[in-house]
Amino acid sequence: MQALRVAIQHDLNDSCNPVYYSLRKEHFEVLDVHKFGEIKELLSDVWNAPTQKKLLSKKLDVANYEELRRGVPDKVIIIKEVFPKDQLEEIWTNYVQYLGDYEIAPFLGTFGETVICIGYGATNRGKIYCYDFDFGCFPLNDDLTEFLSKLIDPDMNMISASTLSTVDAIKHVKQGRTLQCPVCKTGIVTVPTYWTKDIPLHGIQCPNDFKHFMIHCDDANTMKEMRARMKARREKS
Repeated sequence: MQALRVAIQHDLNDSCNPVYYSLRKEHFEVLDVHKFGEIKELLSDVWNAPTQKKLLSKKLDVANYEELRRGVPDKVIIIKEVFPKDQLEEIWTNYVQYLGDYEIAPFLGTFGETVICIGYGATNRGKIYCYDFDFGCFPLNDDLTEFLSKLIDPDMNMISASTLSTVDAIKHVKQGRTLQCPVCKTGIVTVPTYWTKDIPLHGIQCPNDFKHFMIHCDDANTMKEMRARMKARREKS
C-alpha cells in the first residue's frame, strides 16, 4: 500500500502542532515537526552550497567500514543526490516502511539501491548509516562531520575500466586498485565477490549491470593477450 502523508492537528502544551503520520499496511510511524526540525538541524551542513556541490563528486570507500565491507559486494558507493531540505519529510514518508524500525532518515541518494541516512532516535541521534535494500542497514560514523571527512574523490585510486586493456584491468584489480565502470561510474567488483589472492579470480564486472562492463579472466581473448605480453617480455630479455 502506498504511504499516505497526513497532517493532523494535536493540542500539545495548549498549542496546535501538525504531526505527520505514515499509514501503511501493518505499519504505523509518527514524527512530529519538532523531530524533523532536529533532523534538519543535524544535517544543516549538507545543504550549504559548497558542501552540497562537493558531495556530488564524492564516494564512500566501503573498505573503511568493516560491517559494510562484510555485508555488501560493492567496493565503493558513489553519491548521486543530496535530498532537498524542503522535501525531506516527503522522502522520509516514502522510505518509512524500510527505515522506520531503525529510526533513521535518508538524506543522500547513491547509484544503486542504497541511501545514506542519519539517526534520529534516543540512542542513535546524529549517527550515520548506510541502508541497502538488498543487504540491510549498516552503521558508518558517529556523526556527520566524521562521515564527510572520510569521503574521497572519485578519481582517487580509480581508473575508468574502458581505458585499460583486459590484461591491465585484471592486473590493476589484483593489485588492489578500484576500477570505475565506464557507464554508471560505480566501482568494478570481482567474481567471486569476496576474492582473495588465495583463490582463482574468474572475472571482474559492474555490480549494477554486467552488460556495462565484464571481463572473464579465462576467456580466449584474455589468454591470447597474456601470451602476447609474455612473448614480448621474453624477446626483450
